Amino acid sequence: MASTNLDKLTMNFRYNNNDHSFQVPINWTYGFLKSKLYEITNILPVDQKIIGLSNTQNINDNEYLINLKHNNGVAKFILLGKPTAPNNNSNNNSNNSNNQNLKQQPKQSKQSKQSKQTRNQNQNQNQNQNQNQN
Repeated sequence: MASTNLDKLTMNFRYNNNDHSFQVPINWTYGFLKSKLYEITNILPVDQKIIGLSNTQNINDNEYLINLKHNNGVAKFILLGKPTAPNNNSNNNSNNSNNQNLKQQPKQSKQSKQSKQTRNQNQNQNQNQNQNQN
């Protein structure tokens, strides 16, 4: 597994039927690798399933990549996982304010209907009182 005089590891992986390759320093940890994979694929580290770097299922995030499976500094693995949806906060905020405005509009029209009904009732009562006084 370990080889001498390596200063970088080449990481070759397949995700979604596409091959990817990049190099990392030998002192990188498994946790660093998962962060790099997130940058490339938008799959959160917690949602990543990496197959082929180890004979065991659970690899500690602090494990050095040099200690995992590789052949003369070249590691091959498969990545599985579902990317997260892009986070468009600015878009969501404007949509939320638009939705809030839309939600408020029926309330306003309801209030205006009620006040119009109240005005009509008051006018009717005033007319009745005036008729009774005459």
